[in-house]
Amino acid sequence: MDKMTLNLFEDAVLSQARREGLCPGAVVLCGFALPNEAAIFAALNHITIAAG
Repeated sequence: MDKMTLNLFEDAVLSQARREGLCPGAVVLCGFALPNEAAIFAALNHITIAAG
């Protein structure tokens, strides 16, 4: 699977959170946002509606 299309939430295990390096100074913290997933999506929905 292409790294650009990886699902950020599917198959993530909190106890196995890891860092995926992108380039110097940039990383994806895999599994880091899972405890706040619902709140993040709710906030993004609110932003999307406000921007529309």
